Amino acid sequence: MSRIIKVLSLILLSVFVLFAGPEIDPVQDAKCTPVEDGAGNPGGGVQVSFKSDTRLFLREGGCYQDYIADGQVKFVLSVDSAPQDSVTVESDDLDKTVSCTLYTPGARITIDAYEVGYGFLGSKELSVAALESLIEVYSSETEGPTGIGFDSTGKASAYSVEDSPATVDYFVSTDESGETTFLKSGECYSGGVRGVCSASESFDSLLITPSVSAATYQDSTAIAQGSVYSLYLDQGEKDYSTDDFFAKAYVTSIADGRVSLRIAYQPVPGLRWVVVEYFVEETTR
Repeated sequence: MSRIIKVLSLILLSVFVLFAGPEIDPVQDAKCTPVEDGAGNPGGGVQVSFKSDTRLFLREGGCYQDYIADGQVKFVLSVDSAPQDSVTVESDDLDKTVSCTLYTPGARITIDAYEVGYGFLGSKELSVAALESLIEVYSSETEGPTGIGFDSTGKASAYSVEDSPATVDYFVSTDESGETTFLKSGECYSGGVRGVCSASESFDSLLITPSVSAATYQDSTAIAQGSVYSLYLDQGEKDYSTDDFFAKAYVTSIADGRVSLRIAYQPVPGLRWVVVEYFVEETTR
């Protein structure tokens, strides 16, 4: 009896594989590369490149068989669930790399694959979300750390410019009267170029930072509670490259020499999109 059950199970499994088809990954080797936006500004767009599984079989008569010459797969690319572009690939070109360029900033890119005439095959997601940190620094080292530094993941932490100068990307200070607070480039400590500029948008509505120019990003900017700022980090000269990093900062409060900031950092080098998708735990001193 057990032998009969085993044989029946094998038969049912074979039938399932025949009609359900092989396990496939319809989107492979997907990656994002920052490119110019529609106005020609570097870092404002994303080129998404990918190819499909060469084992992808297309259906004929309801069963999976070797691909058919006139079969097609349509790939739909979306940013934060909103379709932006699509490309249709012939079945005999599935092993070739294809690409689409997206210009609408977002946090997550989705590539959905559809077998033309049949339906959904599968999808792939790529995160381009800015990493958010909540941080507190001080305008004087006698009160606490004045420096802000980012690690390789984009997480911001407070650092002392006296104890850990090499980790400082920005720092805060006041004028002689103590009435005006400044966010300043930490390049004098860590090298490279660090720029900051005021933004007219709110923190959430600022989706992309300005393109790089000496006139836009300054070494020092007076900051105010409730205001938003764009940040630019470069290890070389003040000129765009795909090694640059971008971020935005919201000044939550300034009180008694303490500055509270909400910062979103884009970990994809060269990309100016700064759309937040999730929170991280608060980091303070």
